[in-house]
Amino acid sequence: MQDQNKIYSVSEVNSLLKQVIEKNRVFSLMLVSGEIVSFKRHSSGHLYFSMKDNSDRIKCIMFNRQSRYLSFRPQDGMNVLVQGRLSVYTKSGEYQLYVDSIHRIGVGELHFKFLELKERLARQGYFDQSSKRDIPKIPQKIGIITSLTGAAIRDILKTVQQKYPPVEIIIAPAQVQGKKSASEIAASLELLNQIADLDVIILSRGGGAVEELWSFNEERVIVAIKQSR
Repeated sequence: MQDQNKIYSVSEVNSLLKQVIEKNRVFSLMLVSGEIVSFKRHSSGHLYFSMKDNSDRIKCIMFNRQSRYLSFRPQDGMNVLVQGRLSVYTKSGEYQLYVDSIHRIGVGELHFKFLELKERLARQGYFDQSSKRDIPKIPQKIGIITSLTGAAIRDILKTVQQKYPPVEIIIAPAQVQGKKSASEIAASLELLNQIADLDVIILSRGGGAVEELWSFNEERVIVAIKQSR
């Protein structure tokens, strides 16, 4: 019978909890699915991250001796299936999942394409601050790339005319969603860049679902923006 008058130290409480968890066969080998968040790779090769679902989170660690065999690079936003065991890290009094393997599941192909493209272009310097140019405070000639049938063009024209009444506007129409949109956006960027005295280009569209906005994540559009003078 448990002695209710016994006074436990913090270390004893954490040790008891660790023993209870590790003796439970359910926790000794678990498959857990969720989304990776707060991912960090330590210089030692250890991986620290959390997994979450709609409401809860669990801390995870994957030691270097396991992580070095991964065939992909885990990142925030990935939905994964991990195999591991649950235990308590007594120094902080936290339970966490000690991960042996990670498998990608359940995330749309678009998201993976986005992460891979972003990482590759970042290595090529596409997002370096040094390559960005200041927007002129008082532009004289503005190029606009958007759909002629959307709400965005009306909002842009109204705002530009209110702020810069004398400005000259040149519109290069383009589809901003659908299969042809990325190539049309890139072509419109190339067309506007042939105008020597153009001060700035606005590439815009209204809101929408991720799939509808995807043209703006296409490599040909990003390259055209990068090459735009």
